[in-house]
Amino acid sequence: MDRAELTHLLDTAERAPRENRARMLLDEVRPHLAAPWVDEVLHARARSLCERHGLACPPRAEAPLRAGETWLLLAGPGGQGHVVRLVAGGAGVEPGPAAQAEGRRALHGLHAAAASRGRRIPQDVAMRGIRVRGGLSRMEIEGGSLGLSTAIATLSAALRTPPRCNVAGSAVVLPDGRLGRVSFLAEKVRVLRAQWPDVDTLVVAAEQDHIETVSGLVRVVPALDLAAACAHFELSLESLPRCRIEERRPMLAGLGSHEHKPHDVAQWLEKSAEAWEVARAFHVEGCAPEAIEARLLAAIFASHAGDGLLSRAILADVSEEDVGSRPPLRVRKLIYLATATIDDDVVLAERTAARAVELCAELSGDDRAVLIGQALGTHGRTLLHAGRLDEAEPLLRAALEHHRNNMEAQWPRSACYLATCLRHAGRAAEALELIGEALAAAERHSEHWEVADTTALYLHLERGRALAVLGRLRDAALDLEHVVRNQDLAAAYPRLGAHRTLADVLARLGDADEARKHLRVCVDIARGTGQQTLRRVGGVAAAEALLAARPLLSALDLEAAWVACFPADVDRGHVLRTWVY
Repeated sequence: MDRAELTHLLDTAERAPRENRARMLLDEVRPHLAAPWVDEVLHARARSLCERHGLACPPRAEAPLRAGETWLLLAGPGGQGHVVRLVAGGAGVEPGPAAQAEGRRALHGLHAAAASRGRRIPQDVAMRGIRVRGGLSRMEIEGGSLGLSTAIATLSAALRTPPRCNVAGSAVVLPDGRLGRVSFLAEKVRVLRAQWPDVDTLVVAAEQDHIETVSGLVRVVPALDLAAACAHFELSLESLPRCRIEERRPMLAGLGSHEHKPHDVAQWLEKSAEAWEVARAFHVEGCAPEAIEARLLAAIFASHAGDGLLSRAILADVSEEDVGSRPPLRVRKLIYLATATIDDDVVLAERTAARAVELCAELSGDDRAVLIGQALGTHGRTLLHAGRLDEAEPLLRAALEHHRNNMEAQWPRSACYLATCLRHAGRAAEALELIGEALAAAERHSEHWEVADTTALYLHLERGRALAVLGRLRDAALDLEHVVRNQDLAAAYPRLGAHRTLADVLARLGDADEARKHLRVCVDIARGTGQQTLRRVGGVAAAEALLAARPLLSALDLEAAWVACFPADVDRGHVLRTWVY
């Protein structure tokens, strides 16, 4: 039974016209009144009804917090609020994509706080994700106030120590570990005092406003950063495993080797958090070059995971002063920033990538050889995403030729980007020829190039799409099904892109049942809690199905999938014409 069901039973019992009906409903309720999510407000209501009908009411259970749990205070503009338990991993309700994104930012803050004290967060704890336990069957949390709760629950899990039960927190956690103010503080505190009166202390950011409105209800403790906040929960960062700076150097070297490896979303986020922790450790020790290198890796790993917001937040920590005297790092920052921005602000991404290309002229021979192809390719991709195909093509060709002549392992991926541009420009036959050459190279060198297997999947996806444009639907399906078979997770790219295109190809072949399965994968991901870019792939698949007027799924389901991923004012037609993934 969840909170909504229990509340419904109490409502029905309250209105029941006959005594025996009310008692029957309360008999159904009473076994659940000792559940840890039954707060004082809910229990008092049940208690009153039980007394009215002459029934014994079980006492509200003492439900202390366990390791990995803490309180989460929720409220909104209407004054409605609720207090739930936030849990690091384990069973519970998904809090929604916005909450997961804020949780990742908070975890980077926790890694920063640990590193500043020469400690580390165990990776098996850091990437558990967050869940909510509060007797609710569905929840969609917006806003950053769960940041402090996420960090506290994760630290508690790492230390295997419960936080203090009478302390709650409400603050944004920034990637560097500082705390930020939240909204609706008074509403949250009023709900907290009503539901869980034993919680008498609230930790907030030092910059939090309107503290005077709640100071008579709870003891308010301002904290400048996460380290200061943890002490009030009786959790110590000093109890985490030690990690000396000498141990961080091989960590950094190992992280650098991951930039072009195949990883799923969770692995990229794990590597981003690890790199960020290494960056903060070097920063504390005054090792600027290593700190900047690790920050850049943390940013590009977050971007590979599809979390452009987190990537940009990390890059904001790399100032012009940091990279001004190091041109290669400056160019890399611009390339990574353009990559992180491409899905949200393609105009800014294009300007940023163009500046990276310009600055490559200032690089030495070796540095230029490494970065110019990446800069040209990134600039070309921003123009491709903007639908400016005539401008994108020469840049993507230049990147391809540079990689073919200087970095052979990279040229098949560059060929894939150019093939996408050609297909969008109505030149699918040219794209198909280029893909064949690149795919042969990737498969020929699969034992020697770490990137070859992943690149081959991208090329199979692009070949399937080119074949579909040319009307060779059965051949297209073979390539697309190859991608689905050879990547484990549906919520990963390029597999999700293959699901999207298979939904269309199989429908055109008349196999509605199989097409529906692939479209359902896309719709479920669009309405799920994954990374924004992946969810938008699903949303585009839904919009394409609506446009094709094929009744594979209900129009309401398809429209809901689109609305879950894109703002109301977006030009749907433009998105569908220019969509790359």
